[in-house]
Amino acid sequence: MIGEKIAERRKELGWTPYELARRAGLDVARIYEFERGDKTDCTVSTARRIARALGCGMDYLAETWDMSVDPPPPLPPPPPRRPRGRPRKRLAEAVASD
Repeated sequence: MIGEKIAERRKELGWTPYELARRAGLDVARIYEFERGDKTDCTVSTARRIARALGCGMDYLAETWDMSVDPPPPLPPPPPRRPRGRPRKRLAEAVASD
């Protein structure tokens, strides 16, 4: 139940389970357990982390969201990508040191 909503929302965003786990601060095995239905219960803290990462409310994941009253939550904008690795020296610094 909750796993189906997690998988559905994750796929709407175009994320892999690894990406969701990274954004939620959870182990990827936990995401797979929820999506497969192996694990159906979770703590409020875990549900909150997943919901925040997916940009929706916990009630949406728990299917207590009333679709006839409220439309589904909008997709969040993708966060900016952070550069990886060490920053390179600026050209001006390199020329000035020569």
